[in-house]
Amino acid sequence: MFDHLLGYFKSVHRGGTNLLTEILQLLDKRRYAVMNQNSVVGISLAGSTEFPEMPGKQNTTAEIYSDFYGIVSHASIGSLS
Repeated sequence: MFDHLLGYFKSVHRGGTNLLTEILQLLDKRRYAVMNQNSVVGISLAGSTEFPEMPGKQNTTAEIYSDFYGIVSHASIGSLS
């Protein structure tokens, strides 16, 4: 789903990873997490530094987002009741 929306977002001026992942989370908060500069900084403070400091359409792929979500979902198990 990320890849599919990313294809559309490439042509949207100022529509980046934050907006894209906000839409995904709106569709299913248990399956998607918001990825933006704040969330990446938070994850880096916890020791995961492999994500772009400023996630954008040019430096964030579906694979990177999947890895990001894997870490976020693992850290928040049980908090989405």
